Amino acid sequence: MAIHNASRVALVMAVVAVALVGADAAVAVSRTAHPATPASVTAPVLSATVDSDPVIAAAGTTPPATLSNRAQRQTERSAAQAALAKALSDALAKSSVHTIARNSSKRYGASIFDTYGTKSGGMQHLSIYGGNILVRVVGPITYFTGDRRGLTHFFGFTADEVAVLHHQWLTLTSGQAGYTGTTIGITLPSILRLDRIAGPLQLLAQRTRDGVDVIGVRGYAGGKTFGKHAVATMWISTDSDPLPVEFVVKSRLKQSTQTFSGWDDPIHVVRPTNVFGAKTLAG
Repeated sequence: MAIHNASRVALVMAVVAVALVGADAAVAVSRTAHPATPASVTAPVLSATVDSDPVIAAAGTTPPATLSNRAQRQTERSAAQAALAKALSDALAKSSVHTIARNSSKRYGASIFDTYGTKSGGMQHLSIYGGNILVRVVGPITYFTGDRRGLTHFFGFTADEVAVLHHQWLTLTSGQAGYTGTTIGITLPSILRLDRIAGPLQLLAQRTRDGVDVIGVRGYAGGKTFGKHAVATMWISTDSDPLPVEFVVKSRLKQSTQTFSGWDDPIHVVRPTNVFGAKTLAG
């Protein structure tokens, strides 16, 4: 995938500067492929025929027989909204989470995003196009690196650029081209922002997923990055501390399943040592 022309010019200038005059390089690339940035797709309109999952009303409520179907649907939507809001609120109160997103799309093929997110940082290993990309977010700075296939097919670097840059860490800061696309979906708040669900919402009956008793909240994927009208379901644990267990997005062109675990586990993200240009500056 090619990076934008402006970013490529900035990249080449940075490489030349480091090679000739020893200046530091903050490589600005445009990361257009991310679990949060798939191609726009057209998905089936959400309806009762999406699958056979039964829809239930709020726990402990039994609408009178005289209620109209419209009123009953509104009760169900309110219950779904409350369940989702509670789970996201509890999740945001946690210090960390481990997520694994397994994606399959006609544009990107199969990919896996293995992410450890904290409230202000995190790290991610991306397997895609037969290559690997690593990202670390340490406060205001995002670091990324990759092997030859990852940098070539995911970021769009040329062979000459990859020869200089592969297996070295590159830096991005807020305001640089590519910073948002590379950083998004790694910190805990960012992960939950991407996993938004838009209404009308449905509350799905309790079942077991990933060994956990859950209920589901279904709607449209709220983020534009999942594609228009993609159907999304958040599966939420049913215990006293309800938390996201699995987030599933489906359309005709893409499927994504993201699992959540390790809530509040300690995660230590440190600045890489072999940062591109750092040795030149130190010398």
